[in-house]
Amino acid sequence: MPPPPARPAQICRNRLCLDGAEALASLVKFSSHLEELFADDNLLGDDGVEHLADAVVCCRTLRLLSLSHNNIGPRGADALCHSLVHNMALKVRTVCRPPQ
Repeated sequence: MPPPPARPAQICRNRLCLDGAEALASLVKFSSHLEELFADDNLLGDDGVEHLADAVVCCRTLRLLSLSHNNIGPRGADALCHSLVHNMALKVRTVCRPPQ
């Protein structure tokens, strides 16, 4: 019997910061069924996004990653760009930095 279809993981508005990003990255890295991850409106910042960027390289099932409103600056965006080179199936949606 095939596994049930994967549901999107939604971890929005949970005030996840660096510690939460590290834990989430560990889960993403070793997930074999995760296809969509919505982690919008958290406090990930560049450091947290760097952890996630490293993890998505290993997660070959992840197709969509949404990280809007996480105070992602140039360093975090650069880490995401590098991860996309290694995971061509992944689409990153809505990475933006709120107005200063």
